[in-house]
Amino acid sequence: MAQNETRFLIAQDGGKPSEPQLDAQREIRQLIAEAGARLEDLTEPSREQSLALTKLEEALMWAGRAIFKP
Repeated sequence: MAQNETRFLIAQDGGKPSEPQLDAQREIRQLIAEAGARLEDLTEPSREQSLALTKLEEALMWAGRAIFKP
């Protein structure tokens, strides 16, 4: 598959995920959610906090891409 074709694949394009993949996704999601909660506890609401939370969301997305990479 050409690089441009693989660039836009999503998890569902790889078929049914394995149990180890799902376990990895759950664990990473939990860790990132905990980091987000601590960030909110330790910082005041601000643009910087919002950006940091957005970057955690982005990290979760990229982790999913790495876990389910075809």
